[in-house]
Amino acid sequence: MKRLIILSLLAAPTAALACPPLNVHPKAVAQREEDFRAQVGGAKAIVYAVVERSITTAKQGIGTLRILHVYRGDMAVGERVEMRYAITIPRCPAYVPKDYVFSQDRGTYGVVLIPDGVQGVPLPFTGFQGRTRVDYMISRGLIVSAQGVAPSPSDPVPPYFQ
Repeated sequence: MKRLIILSLLAAPTAALACPPLNVHPKAVAQREEDFRAQVGGAKAIVYAVVERSITTAKQGIGTLRILHVYRGDMAVGERVEMRYAITIPRCPAYVPKDYVFSQDRGTYGVVLIPDGVQGVPLPFTGFQGRTRVDYMISRGLIVSAQGVAPSPSDPVPPYFQ
């Protein structure tokens, strides 16, 4: 009887082995907007760049960005920056396949928030900013449009934050 109880306890699913739910309680719109403003405020530079050497989460995934335009910061046009992918892969195997590789291929481009870093160490790359985030930064005066056109600050909150 003891063996049967022990065997049934070992076979029973446990909470420790289950994957935690993703984003059960999403943050309020105001909190997401505030978090993004803090992320923008903490960036060393905000640039428009193109990937010259692919950036991946693979072991040798250090890539290169070439800066095409500087919105904010002390970087120069034409400067090359080594970056590594800095995406957090969930530890739960049900969320991401074990061998999955995130990457930005050569030739892709967009607006990037460049964090402060240590000289000689590749900077963390968190991805390109989407159009709604760029419009938000321009409309709130966080960056100046390279085209000289700015959405109005009275525009509604972009869909990203809703």
